[in-house]
Amino acid sequence: MGDKRQTYKVSIHSGNVSVSPSGRSILVDNMTTGFDLYGITRTAPKQTFVVQNSRRFVKYGIFGENGNTVVCGSDHGRAYIFDVNGRGDRAIQILEHRSSTALIQAIGVSY
Repeated sequence: MGDKRQTYKVSIHSGNVSVSPSGRSILVDNMTTGFDLYGITRTAPKQTFVVQNSRRFVKYGIFGENGNTVVCGSDHGRAYIFDVNGRGDRAIQILEHRSSTALIQAIGVSY
């Protein structure tokens, strides 16, 4: 009777989904332009973190630094770190794998 769950449909191809440590934000791999940041009650992204790709595959993105950054994988051997409150088209750090064709599909952080 008291079930207040809501379902929202995302109109894009999406891969991985991560929830922020506070539980107030969701990071979604949109498989097209990068990763979208949603407020928990929003149906449209409040920010997009741009990660160019040439192949459509699931990439992992995760919150770091207690939700202040996001770390995003790619299809070209790089992991991108973005400031959640910064510009989504400018990574604050880029970590490069030895191979520029490596798929960065798994990422982990430690608090």
